[in-house]
Amino acid sequence: SVGDSLDSIQAGVCCAVDNFGPMDFELFEAEWDAFRGEPNDRKGYWKFQGISSWPEDLSQIRRASPLSYMGPDTPPIFVAHGAKDAQVSITQSKALVERLEAHKVPH
Repeated sequence: SVGDSLDSIQAGVCCAVDNFGPMDFELFEAEWDAFRGEPNDRKGYWKFQGISSWPEDLSQIRRASPLSYMGPDTPPIFVAHGAKDAQVSITQSKALVERLEAHKVPH
């Protein structure tokens, strides 16, 4: 049958692209006022993470951060970030590159 041959196909991610995305939500929060130049209502940002206020226990924030899942088995990632990005600090992409380099993941 047609489906029999599908068992031999490897499934998984072979590469990825990061285009200026927040990678470390804890760092994102810490930099928010300085980067944006003004205090901002973070309720929309927190709502994205399913929380109503910044928690004292940061385990939920760390679990939600893509950077937490980067390791030696991470596929190659192409990283792009504009130097004049006014929404997400370039430190997010730099943190990703540092993590990828630490695990010798091509980027």
